[in-house]
Amino acid sequence: MTRTVDDATLDLITSLLFRKWTLPILQSLGTTTKRYSTLSRMLPKITQKVLTERLKQLERGGIVQHVLHSTNPPQVEYRLTEMGIKLLGVANDIECYFHDHSEEICRSQKMYDRRREDARVLVFRRLLVL
Repeated sequence: MTRTVDDATLDLITSLLFRKWTLPILQSLGTTTKRYSTLSRMLPKITQKVLTERLKQLERGGIVQHVLHSTNPPQVEYRLTEMGIKLLGVANDIECYFHDHSEEICRSQKMYDRRREDARVLVFRRLLVL
C-alpha cells in the first residue's frame, strides 16, 4: 500500500531535514555533546549566523538540546535528543543512498540534459525553416 505524505508532514520534513547544513550538523553532533566552537570548527564553510539559526531550528523541533552551563563565561553545548539520534540514523541512510547512487544519478542528469538540449535544437531548427 502506497502512503502519501500530508502537507504538515511535508512541511516538517522540508523545514527541518532538507535544509542546507542540517545533515552536516546532525552528523557533526553525532552521539556526543559538543560546544558551539567545536561545531563551528568541524563545519568551517558554514557561517556563524547560519549555524546559530539551524541549531535554534533543530532545538525548536526537538532534535537538538541546548545546554547552558552557568560558568563565567557561560559555556554552551549541544547534543542530539533521542529523537535527534533516530533522525541521525535516517540522515546516514540518506547519505549512503546518494553515495551509492551518485554516479547513476549524474549519468541520468547528463542524459536528461542532452535530451532537453537536443529537443531545443530541433525546435530552433524547425523555426528557422519556417
